Amino acid sequence: SANEAQPNEARGAEPLVRMIDEGYFGAMRIPLRAGRTFTAADDAAGDPVIIVNETLAAVLWPGTDAIGKVLYTSGKARRVAGVVGDAHSRR
Repeated sequence: SANEAQPNEARGAEPLVRMIDEGYFGAMRIPLRAGRTFTAADDAAGDPVIIVNETLAAVLWPGTDAIGKVLYTSGKARRVAGVVGDAHSRR
């Protein structure tokens, strides 16, 4: 559906998935663009959420708000809780 996406839909780009904690975006000075970042409540017992960068959000859901959309990673549905600014990373 228009509210769900698979990472491979990102026009050939493979998103980098990282497991991070609630302080990561602040420490890395990556700005929050919409929604929220992780909290201590986002643990294995809670609903699976994901934070995406603005480029991935624009590619997967062009012209719409990504918050609340579902993205499948590692075979698991995760709801988008936030959108952050783009950051460049080395693998």
